[in-house]
Amino acid sequence: KNLYLPVLQYLHKGNWLKNDSIVICEYSSNQNLKAPFPWVLRNQRNYGNTSLLLISLPKGHFDDTDSKHQQKDPKS
Repeated sequence: KNLYLPVLQYLHKGNWLKNDSIVICEYSSNQNLKAPFPWVLRNQRNYGNTSLLLISLPKGHFDDTDSKHQQKDPKS
């Protein structure tokens, strides 16, 4: 059963990733796994019976909610 699509949708919609994140999907080499929209293929590797799909979201898909932003002086 292919669980990649619902998991990738959950990661995307839930804002679980930062803009430089890469998701690695491990799957059987006899499957044909492709990066679904809006994910972008960064690399694909085969190791015998196992393959890896390295994907990320395009840069424009992120709302930067990083809590480590430099704080500004409220008086300025």
